[in-house]
Amino acid sequence: MNRRFAYRCRVACLLPLVLLVASGAGCLQKMRWPWATTTSPPPAVLSANPSLDEIVRAVNGNSALVQSMSTNYGTLAAQGAPGLRAALFIEKPGRFRVRGTHALSGPELDLGSNDEMFWLWVKRSEPPALYYARHSQAATSGLRRLMPLSPQQLVESFGIPTFDTQGSHQGPFPQGEGRLAIRSTLAGPDGMLTKTTVVDARTALVVEQQLHDAAGQMLAIVKSSDHRLDAMSRAWLPHVVELTIPSGNLSMTLRVERWDVNVPPPADAFVKPEQRGFPNVDVSDPRNLPQAAPIAGNAGTQGGMRMASTAGAGGVAPMALGRTRYGERPTTAPQGDSGWRPVE
Repeated sequence: MNRRFAYRCRVACLLPLVLLVASGAGCLQKMRWPWATTTSPPPAVLSANPSLDEIVRAVNGNSALVQSMSTNYGTLAAQGAPGLRAALFIEKPGRFRVRGTHALSGPELDLGSNDEMFWLWVKRSEPPALYYARHSQAATSGLRRLMPLSPQQLVESFGIPTFDTQGSHQGPFPQGEGRLAIRSTLAGPDGMLTKTTVVDARTALVVEQQLHDAAGQMLAIVKSSDHRLDAMSRAWLPHVVELTIPSGNLSMTLRVERWDVNVPPPADAFVKPEQRGFPNVDVSDPRNLPQAAPIAGNAGTQGGMRMASTAGAGGVAPMALGRTRYGERPTTAPQGDSGWRPVE
């Protein structure tokens, strides 16, 4: 009797699973985990010779699918230092938070921005402090030397850039290796800025972004790769982001195992932290600016990040891509000594 009862119990438990499988694979395909991604190659969305309008629509369309991104499954690495575990929260248009933790030494990095201010904390900074500046004063503060990107530009650097359809854009221009470049003119606190956006000529995925100041000095370069399709938002997002800021001697690589897209962040995600033993220093006063930026630490000091001199780090001249405006299509490549150069 006991064996017969046990057999009937097993049949009763297995019956729903059998019915589910028998109902067809189509139902199973619709059951996707929220964090599911696909490694299938991205589809071609651009024509053989895409116009500027076509590229702008494709890039903006992909970015519009994302309002927020977060992950607790990232690693942050700088040259010469072991990687940090990274947690990120990103919310358009300009909220973000990046926290780096080392397995041995604990919290090492906290970089963030909310609606009021921007902050930067590195455990091994000299002098030890949590540096911050309100957005209304950040443009004139010395912090711009360490972090010249605006909060919105930093958010866009994580793979969700948006072209201002009312802005000034030039291109597209072939860059080799199946890539096209678009140059945009932006207003900055110290004059006009030039942003160069490089996209894949088939998929319109953004693979590189460059920002130069009015004097032609490079402020930042961001390279994006390993794009994957997020199953819920249907957006293609990079899972490797390389950020270089020459003026701050900053270079780091972020690798993300998975993104959680359009998931509301925690209530304290964008609250400026308080670090015990580290005073809050307002860098709106140039005298309070640290003379260094966070880069790779000595591998022999628990692998943490440290502050290093910002001297050196020469810039790279921007490209001169011609005079095609948004809504217009270049008929020929720039002729003569126009100053046009491919992105290196």
